[in-house]
Amino acid sequence: MNGAKEYLSDTTSLDHGQFTFSGNVGSACQGMIWTNQQNHDFDDQSVIRCIIEPGIMHIYKMDGVRKTTSTGSHAQNEKEKWDSFISSLTEADAQRMATSASLRKLERQAGQSLFTDRIDSLHRQCDSIRAIRAKLDLGYVAQHPESYLSGYLLWFNRRRIPIDSVKLLYTAFADSVKNSSVGYEVLKYVYPLTDDQGFRNKNPLMGEGFTKRLASIRSIHDLSLRDMSGKLVDLNKFKGKYLLVHVWTSWCKGCVADMPMWNSLLKQYDPNIIQFISVSLDRNVETWKQAVGKYHPKGPQLIDSSAFTGLFAIFCKVLWVGKYLIADPEGHILNYNADEPDEPAWRRLLDGYIKKEPRKDPLINVLIVDGFSNHDWKQTSLMVKNILERTGRFHVTVSTAPGTANDPGWTTWNPEFEKFAVVIQNTNNIQDSALQWPASIQQRLEKYVSSGRGLYVLHSANNAFPRWKEYNKMIGLGWRPKDTGFALQVDSNDHIVRIPPGQGEATNHGARFDAVIRILNRHPINEGYPEKWKTASMELYRYARGPAENLTILSVAADSVTGKIWPVEWVVKYGKGNVYVSSMVHLWKGDIYPVSYRCIGFQTTLIRATEWLATGKVTYPVPADFPSEEASRLRSGSDYPGDSSPD
Repeated sequence: MNGAKEYLSDTTSLDHGQFTFSGNVGSACQGMIWTNQQNHDFDDQSVIRCIIEPGIMHIYKMDGVRKTTSTGSHAQNEKEKWDSFISSLTEADAQRMATSASLRKLERQAGQSLFTDRIDSLHRQCDSIRAIRAKLDLGYVAQHPESYLSGYLLWFNRRRIPIDSVKLLYTAFADSVKNSSVGYEVLKYVYPLTDDQGFRNKNPLMGEGFTKRLASIRSIHDLSLRDMSGKLVDLNKFKGKYLLVHVWTSWCKGCVADMPMWNSLLKQYDPNIIQFISVSLDRNVETWKQAVGKYHPKGPQLIDSSAFTGLFAIFCKVLWVGKYLIADPEGHILNYNADEPDEPAWRRLLDGYIKKEPRKDPLINVLIVDGFSNHDWKQTSLMVKNILERTGRFHVTVSTAPGTANDPGWTTWNPEFEKFAVVIQNTNNIQDSALQWPASIQQRLEKYVSSGRGLYVLHSANNAFPRWKEYNKMIGLGWRPKDTGFALQVDSNDHIVRIPPGQGEATNHGARFDAVIRILNRHPINEGYPEKWKTASMELYRYARGPAENLTILSVAADSVTGKIWPVEWVVKYGKGNVYVSSMVHLWKGDIYPVSYRCIGFQTTLIRATEWLATGKVTYPVPADFPSEEASRLRSGSDYPGDSSPD
């Protein structure tokens, strides 16, 4: 990136193992040298990441060795010392990823999963290594706010910590770092994602005039974009319609590959109800026009040639292309990250929003709290958000807590429970008991639920926080030691047996199996369900323990080994509020949209339980393809929403 904050790239060849490259930089900026054009992995040892400063630099690197040495850049020398300090972590991570890749290759050759547990273990080890590295990196950033390396390290770790933590560390930077290209890269990430107008005013991305114009925008209808003729089109002309917006560029291969599906979907919807719009972020208008002529996307074709620093991209929180947005008839964005189109899944998503008639009821605002777990919390949140939002009944926000006990982000993490009708708890500290929500946040959740709001405790979230007394009361039963609380078992006559502390076993489970769920107590959540239905690949918790007070068991299942009957889902009355807890579904790191999440029974229950927690009633219908006792029924694997934040 040069002094004008534009990316520069070039190709050169080696002459006796050397090359020379020249250009203009006004301040410290990032550079990457790709020594192997066949490689596409940014973390491959053939890629040289460096910090370039004005002046003459010499960089030395040997084939097959990750380490570099250089002269001419103080920031790069600082980076090389830091790389050396954390080299044991870097190498340990690389070795495990290489082993995982080799095992994946063997599985592909064999045509079956042979090493799933080993690969999962390697990925968990890598997660732990990266968490340690991130903690060290961010500790350096906090202690060296005047260092260009700090700007680089914060950019490198930006997706690993909450946006508020990135903002806090950026704010502490010296002006020299903020005004450099490495600082600008951090700001370019924070600025669209934060809604803190005070921060934007103090740290203008494109000047004060741009900041004021952005602050005046209240909906997507306040934006204007150019069409193919160069005419300015006000998006308020689409007021009264739902908008589905494809953000693309001519150079994005995935965007182009999606266009046949886009065109097919467009034909299936009344343009008076939902308007499909393609918005290009190409900087070259002629290149965009040529791509439109070549690939023939249907619907209005608009462009913002300011690309990622234009009003459209910043207001719509666009950090990459191949992205889809959905806005309601008033121009409020319902979904900033609607996922890549698969025709059946998108029809359900769009139909869920628009229905046959406009919805009279407002969307239910749901908050997912995640950030740490021994399960794959990122993918879990992504899928739960997708399942809920594609019904057209919910708007889901995610608040990500810091992932380590000493993360400086704990001082700024602030999940605003009060703004939401339901909180879905998706954190689990069983892997690190030092990870705790701050006491003030715990007390706010207690007040939130006891005053009449709803809490959904998702699968392993009932493993969390054994030392938090009120949390134990809220969940009723959790993953706890043998001497902690009562366990509930159901006998053959459907009588509930309370097993005292110290008797029986600690909470545990056997292998996952397709369990037959049996309704024990009818409730608005399961009204209309068959008495028995089969869910896919479930972990049945044995001896879940806790206070077990003010608790109603909704359903049970028989253990596949012992035949003993244990609770599957239950509700707890906590003050004036309600808590729903379920052991259904399971997602380890390395799993991709497992069958437990694809189960129509689980998805229906997730939707109905969330609606009940928010409103006290359930209107979402039981689908015709709901599972029976004999067979679980699954959504297509193509429903998988994908990763909303590329690494």
